Amino acid sequence: ENVIERMLLLSGREWLELQDVPPEVRGRLRQVTAPAMDPALAMAVGPLKDMVKETTERLEKEFIVKALKETRGNVTRAAQILQISRKSLQNKMKEFDLREREL
Repeated sequence: ENVIERMLLLSGREWLELQDVPPEVRGRLRQVTAPAMDPALAMAVGPLKDMVKETTERLEKEFIVKALKETRGNVTRAAQILQISRKSLQNKMKEFDLREREL
């Protein structure tokens, strides 16, 4: 969340582009892309803090699902790929209502 807020502040624009993503994060993005959003639509969505939170949650969930699919549901290995603890991944899976058997 902090990285996204920093990117928005430093970009000086109302939307982010790939060039705004720090290199250390960009390397981890792989093939996940966010849908393009019209700046006028972005203004109608709501406060920046809410948009950042929703976007962060959506990206977290996409990364987790992708890691779990790549590891065929192996939570330990997915946590290693995501560079978080197994317990953190399990908590996020519970938060996003992701069940191991569905992946």
